[in-house]
Amino acid sequence: MGQRLPRLSHPPVTSADARRVENRQRLREFLRATPREEAESRVELLGLTPGAPGVVVTRAWLTAAIEELRPQMRQVLRLTLEERRTRREAREYLHGISERTVEREQAAGLDELMDRAMGR
Repeated sequence: MGQRLPRLSHPPVTSADARRVENRQRLREFLRATPREEAESRVELLGLTPGAPGVVVTRAWLTAAIEELRPQMRQVLRLTLEERRTRREAREYLHGISERTVEREQAAGLDELMDRAMGR
């Protein structure tokens, strides 16, 4: 029999995917490091396609945008990023939701913030 090629577990990362991952990391680090009281502090997000302009958002804007998220998503972002609680602590606080749900809600929340910032 012929040699089988290995399966790819994930499709190759496109430039837009890489930019989205980079923006998620920027938001994650900014929210962890910048208290709400520093309302005028800014973070720059990359444009999601080559040549697309980036956008600069303030901590005040992010705080207001987080307030508009779904309740569980909002709580996950507050607990894991703003309060720097572990995933386990967030799970327990949210009455035992799964760790995977905490991860999904955080990623989805960061994506929602990014999309709002980009005007989508």
